[in-house]
Amino acid sequence: MPAWLSPASLALLTAAFAFGAMAFFSAVLAPLVFRRLPRETAAAFMADAFPVYYLAVGLGAAVAAVAAAPSHPAEAGLAALVALGFALLRRLVLPRMRALAPRREAGEEAAARAFASLHRMSALVNLLQMLALAVVLIGLAA
Repeated sequence: MPAWLSPASLALLTAAFAFGAMAFFSAVLAPLVFRRLPRETAAAFMADAFPVYYLAVGLGAAVAAVAAAPSHPAEAGLAALVALGFALLRRLVLPRMRALAPRREAGEEAAARAFASLHRMSALVNLLQMLALAVVLIGLAA
């Protein structure tokens, strides 16, 4: 089998996809949406984008984990944790944030605090996932 068709190559490509998508979404897309669109439109767009983002990047990390397992078990485990994090955020955190958003927009202080707390937590998890994928990429490329 050619080296470019190996599981290790697939792991590297899918981990790079996941990392690149995370970097683009966080550093380019989200700031641009909130800078260019009215706040209400931007918030609605991002609420629709996050489930797709979590699914696509989580699947990329999951494929990287499976493909890396034979040759890079430590990196595979780390990529699997990243994928699990995306699944948990998508399944548990996003629905809660979606439920809180209308109450926050209506001015309910408790909903605003809860939403802000979940948002900070999800942003921190996203940053940790990016760092984890950077470690995965470095390990796969070494």
